[in-house]
Amino acid sequence: MSKKQNQNAKTNDEITRSEYPAVTEETGKVEWSADPEEGGQTATRRRELARSKKMLCDLCLAGIMAALAMVMTRFLGFPQTGSWRLDPGFLPIVLVALLSGPIWAGLSYGTADLIGAALFTGINPFITVEKVCIGVIFGLAYYRKEKLSVLEILISQLIVAVVCDFLMMVSIFHFSFGMPWQAALIARAGSAGINFAMRCLLLFLLNLRLFAVLKKRGGNYFGSIGSI
Repeated sequence: MSKKQNQNAKTNDEITRSEYPAVTEETGKVEWSADPEEGGQTATRRRELARSKKMLCDLCLAGIMAALAMVMTRFLGFPQTGSWRLDPGFLPIVLVALLSGPIWAGLSYGTADLIGAALFTGINPFITVEKVCIGVIFGLAYYRKEKLSVLEILISQLIVAVVCDFLMMVSIFHFSFGMPWQAALIARAGSAGINFAMRCLLLFLLNLRLFAVLKKRGGNYFGSIGSI
């Protein structure tokens, strides 16, 4: 083989190694594999492991925050009876929304409501659906944002107040509890307005600084799968 052919072969081998990454078991660092099949399979395994790790972390976070949201709702919410309640249990769900996204936030808030209702008041599946919708809205508005503007807070909380706290709950109060439409409208309008003001005030006071720190610390575990 001529000298020129040897140089071309060496160049082609370097290009091949640069296209197919592999991970050594000893160091866990990316090295370059000359075998295209080996490199492609290794990269796929790394992505699958990363997805599995993220899903496990999301599941743990959603479960812990669901328990915390249930405790805050049932023990810190006021009053515990009646047609309205100041409910601070949304704060753990905002954290899930920031770190894990709308699906996990919805599941977490729904689980919190199911557990709390089973222990204290009795399960109403329609109210659980309403809580799931709130979590999903939080996730769509807050996911991967380290800090929210005043306008973003106002718009997201206004959507929750109008769609979930008012429209959905008016229908639930009428069809599930037999409350007349007029009474349900009045009761839920007051509740939606009170909780809208309370949620906005808490988020403004925190200014999401606490959530920003947690997002930064948890970024290695709850980062977007798309960036892996």
